[in-house]
Amino acid sequence: MTEFTGACQLDGKSLRGEEVIEDLFAAHSLAQTVAANPGIGVLRDIDIHGSNGVLVRLAIPPLWLGLCADAASPFLVQIASELDDQYPGTATWQFWNGEQWRALDLPGIPS
Repeated sequence: MTEFTGACQLDGKSLRGEEVIEDLFAAHSLAQTVAANPGIGVLRDIDIHGSNGVLVRLAIPPLWLGLCADAASPFLVQIASELDDQYPGTATWQFWNGEQWRALDLPGIPS
């Protein structure tokens, strides 16, 4: 285990064993949340370090998030507005499309 954790890095920097275990646990918890919500859109924020801290469940199919690529879509404008109200300062969001995390391109919300 020490050899495994010693080889783990984030942004080119070695991680302590505790950090590796915490990250693995967080990834496992996230996978359980996604698996427990089939057909529900699950979003996560990504901070400047590439970590996520917020999970948001939407009562819409993830397919809709992938199909609504038009930033002018009233649907995406509403989601962007609500996310901005609840989680100000989060610039990057991703959605689970059933196979992988994909960027969610939201329109900018004027302050």
